[in-house]
Amino acid sequence: MTKIYEQDFSQYKLFIEDNFPKTIFNDNFKLNKVFLEVNTSFILADILTEFGFVGKEDSYFILLIEYKRFTGRILSTLLLNDKFLMDNLFRLIIERIYRVLIGLHYPERKEKRLRKSPRSKMSDDLDGKIKNESLAELNDLYRSFSKQIHLTDAAETNQYDVIRLFKTPHGLEVYVFECFQEINKIFIEQIFMLLCKNKQHLVTTGVKARINNNIPEKTANEIIKAIE
Repeated sequence: MTKIYEQDFSQYKLFIEDNFPKTIFNDNFKLNKVFLEVNTSFILADILTEFGFVGKEDSYFILLIEYKRFTGRILSTLLLNDKFLMDNLFRLIIERIYRVLIGLHYPERKEKRLRKSPRSKMSDDLDGKIKNESLAELNDLYRSFSKQIHLTDAAETNQYDVIRLFKTPHGLEVYVFECFQEINKIFIEQIFMLLCKNKQHLVTTGVKARINNNIPEKTANEIIKAIE
């Protein structure tokens, strides 16, 4: 039986064929890896809001919705073949992870305060709240994307006109997969897993079925084993 994520990838391919017929991204294997990583994070974020792990009363509810929306945009932004845009998007996603984590560990803080907190202050506040390795990786990712965004020296790709940029291979799909794999690992371990642990009674058969039907078997089995 065809899994839902396989059907969704087929729909993504049709979208590319209809809207980006001259795209350089025609390697199904590489595209599928990006799609599955993005889809996994999107589905897990959806589960958190749909099954009540995070509610509208939580200060980080809207921030989690924004995380999901920005994550979904990876698949369309990739097709523009513009690393600068992708780095901006990744930094937005990282910022949402910081703010969701702060809301999760400091439930007394209101959404307005979460949105105004400086990144360095959030990093300090998360020290001791999440794994040192995860916090270090989160900080490194943020610094890396910020550095790419604020580069003042013109890189080779910055000198291309839009059409040339669109048609020039840069291996962006590999870069996107590797970057988002790191981001997704933090999201799953420090947000999804923690919420499932804190609200174990919500880990129902329906939740497990959603994971099994929408996420590749190996990853789905690992997640379900961790939250049971």
